[in-house]
Amino acid sequence: MKSNLILCCFGVGIAILTSASPYLIGASINLYLASDSFYLYALAGASFLLIATPPLKLAANIYLQKTASKTRFILKKAILNHLLDRSFEHTQKPGERIELIDGDVDGSIYLYHSIYLDLSLNCSIIIAALLVTAHYHPLLALAPLTGLVYAIAAYLITRKNSNSLFDEYVQENTLTIGALCELLVNAKPYTNRTKADIKNIERLAFRSSLKATTFESMSGTCYPIAIVVLLLLSAHLLSVGEATIGSIFASAIYLERVLSPTMSLISIYYSSREASYRRSRIRSYELQHEGH
Repeated sequence: MKSNLILCCFGVGIAILTSASPYLIGASINLYLASDSFYLYALAGASFLLIATPPLKLAANIYLQKTASKTRFILKKAILNHLLDRSFEHTQKPGERIELIDGDVDGSIYLYHSIYLDLSLNCSIIIAALLVTAHYHPLLALAPLTGLVYAIAAYLITRKNSNSLFDEYVQENTLTIGALCELLVNAKPYTNRTKADIKNIERLAFRSSLKATTFESMSGTCYPIAIVVLLLLSAHLLSVGEATIGSIFASAIYLERVLSPTMSLISIYYSSREASYRRSRIRSYELQHEGH
């Protein structure tokens, strides 16, 4: 879609601005230590990029919200039309239909547009940070690469166990909301079964979130590993005179610029498991409608 391509362009643009400023800061430190007056220009350039980044982010968010609002309206209208279509035999209770219209759309809307901005932004920052770090010295790139490889390995190990983290929770939540709405319509009090179902939903939600957090935290241990590698490499390069204070300082910033987006990407995967399941239900409505 054209809108998602524009969001990807926003992501790449923001990544370029945020990645260039640490390079200029490192250059200004080296120029200052060398008593070169051009350090002021490098510092001014870094300051300009830092100031220009928030307006670009604001423009991206405004465009994202407008695009998401249009998609939300289209999806809710499509699901509502499907549920009201009498040519289909619907077994959902009225309360369940509310959950299907509002819960599925609002719960999955992130995967339609926002994810493209986040993926392009984080991936671009990782690539730019690795390139700049390698430009200083190839060995310095080993530190963020070590953390990156470790985080990806931990993610791949836990991924199979996370595919269906929220499936049971969403299914039970839909059924319970349907039962609650039916009780409210009939002016009946909650039964012991309903109260038990509510507690079961809370238990399922907590268990799913806890597992997702645990899986995500396993990748998060990449930080101390990468920092130790950077310290060892920096000490070696400084001792043999193959690195400067400015390049080491900038490399430390770019280390975080590699690992933080990496963790953001992994977090996106785990936090979007529920959204992914809800989107699959929306797609099932679309397939049924097309088949009809």
